[in-house]
Amino acid sequence: MENKHNFDYLIERLSLRLNLNFSLSAEGTCRLFFDGDEVNFEVNNEVLYIYAPLCDSKSLEDKTCINLLKENHLGDNFLSISPQTMEVCLNLVITSSEDYDRFEQSLSQFVDKLRRIKIKIETNDFEDSQESEQRAYSLSDLMSHAISV
Repeated sequence: MENKHNFDYLIERLSLRLNLNFSLSAEGTCRLFFDGDEVNFEVNNEVLYIYAPLCDSKSLEDKTCINLLKENHLGDNFLSISPQTMEVCLNLVITSSEDYDRFEQSLSQFVDKLRRIKIKIETNDFEDSQESEQRAYSLSDLMSHAISV
């Protein structure tokens, strides 16, 4: 239960930083929208999972799937397919020992990666996979709204 309290603390600090009123639900979930990009938070098995839908898996060509997998080789994020929605999701795992500054930095990088991959999927342009231009957005500049789920 102590781990859940740390995740509550991280989300509470994020809420304050973004000047929004949100928290984890009783089920340990919440959903934020960073300029329209949906990002889900879910505490499960003493871990905070952060995930965001990228695209419908049913409409992906094989080449795009291969490029998505290459895009995330040895990165902090990983890909999955949601069994409920069949969407390809970008994922990040946060442990209970994470401090707030590292949490915010990881989340910022996650949102940036989410946006870059979505653009690559839309344009089908995976040629520049070296991620040469990692942006350092401030999360508070990106937020549009939050809801508990």
